[in-house]
Amino acid sequence: MSSVELLVKACRRCSQRLRVNGSTAKPLEIIAELADKAAEPKAEITKPRMAKLRHAFRKAGRLDVEADLILFARELLDLGVPVMRRSSGRIARALRNEITVASLKEEARKPLSGKGAPFSF
Repeated sequence: MSSVELLVKACRRCSQRLRVNGSTAKPLEIIAELADKAAEPKAEITKPRMAKLRHAFRKAGRLDVEADLILFARELLDLGVPVMRRSSGRIARALRNEITVASLKEEARKPLSGKGAPFSF
């Protein structure tokens, strides 16, 4: 359990003010400050990401040369594409230039609206 989760539990139990660095602060203010400090680290090229890209390269009919894989992975990470949330088939379509690499940032399916929508709220 992370320190932020522990503080959330502590805040739920009590509504007292905590003393931090000589001043008083509400527990939720402390949690917000800690959450900002514990920002997500920059994404790296990990084994699972490389495996997914290898699979996409094979689906696209390209040789999975390590240098090409690393260059493509770096390009996707620089664009901020959530590689692990995209299918290898969709990544393969980007490799075959059927869709743009930038479109990988967007969700695959958009919610239906209008006449085709199953429900209207």
